Amino acid sequence: MKKLILMSLVSIALFGCEEKKVTEEMLIGDWECDFAQQVAKWKDGAFQEYGEIERDKGPIKYFMKDNVLYFNFGLPTSYPFKLNSYYDQSEIINQLDNHKIKSKKSITYISPDKYKVIDVMEDIYTNDSDSSENNKTKTEYVCERVKL
Repeated sequence: MKKLILMSLVSIALFGCEEKKVTEEMLIGDWECDFAQQVAKWKDGAFQEYGEIERDKGPIKYFMKDNVLYFNFGLPTSYPFKLNSYYDQSEIINQLDNHKIKSKKSITYISPDKYKVIDVMEDIYTNDSDSSENNKTKTEYVCERVKL
């Protein structure tokens, strides 16, 4: 009997330890976000340390339309938000005519009313004469739900 009770308690404890994730349903609504961005410049064939942190605040609104999650920064245009791409830990590489853009992003659940995003993007020119244009940008933002 004691073993059965002990196993039941262990099962309940393990079930409660499930990793929390940001979901589309959680995101729907209005959020206030603190943005922090840093840029690393290219020098001597490599990216240097990140520069000064630039901070900003602003709203983000998420909503569903035709079963697609959209977000809006308070502008007239809304954009699809592909939440799955934040959980896919692979780099996204876009090859353009004379440069390639690499992006790696993640999203972290903090609470039902708070989450954090980190997005690192490298813009690398393939032509050496344009290499001074290479840059690496790290954008981090923490958002809290706006309670009405």
